[in-house]
Amino acid sequence: MPASRDNIVTSRASQHSFTPRHRTNLSSSQSRTGQLTVLEHLQIFNERLTLVEQQMNSMTNILQRIDDRMSQSNMT
Repeated sequence: MPASRDNIVTSRASQHSFTPRHRTNLSSSQSRTGQLTVLEHLQIFNERLTLVEQQMNSMTNILQRIDDRMSQSNMT
């Protein structure tokens, strides 16, 4: 059964309106092509990489503070 015209328009519009941390559910007509499924996987992967980057930055800041305190205590 072919997708209705409204579904095609909605599908094309949703391809260009992704916002991180807000995933849309795929309809059967969208997932049938596989294109949005791959796109969604890439977006999820990108979100995870962003979270890892944030965690690494946080750890770097913590380690820098520890290093600063150790340097201060060695000076006294």
